[in-house]
Amino acid sequence: GDPRLGALGMAGAHLADDAAFAGRVGDRVVVVGLRGRGELNGATGHLQALDPGSGRWRVRMHDGTVKIFQSANLQIVGHTAEAEDDSGDVSRRPPSPQAA
Repeated sequence: GDPRLGALGMAGAHLADDAAFAGRVGDRVVVVGLRGRGELNGATGHLQALDPGSGRWRVRMHDGTVKIFQSANLQIVGHTAEAEDDSGDVSRRPPSPQAA
């Protein structure tokens, strides 16, 4: 089984090496800081999966291709629908609209 699917409290432990990047599958990201493939800087895509062995993310790019990046070369620009908040702080999400 996938160790990332264990208890929610343990999920962050597998990503502890890069605490600055709190990406989740489905998040929209932009590529930054690449030297060898500088033409990809500024390109956007969506996180598909994290390879726990290498710590790299598989990203489906806006053009439909799939590429692999280190988390250091990705910045989140939009979260999945379950935690949509530009600040990245789920605790600061606006309240849900109330029914009339």
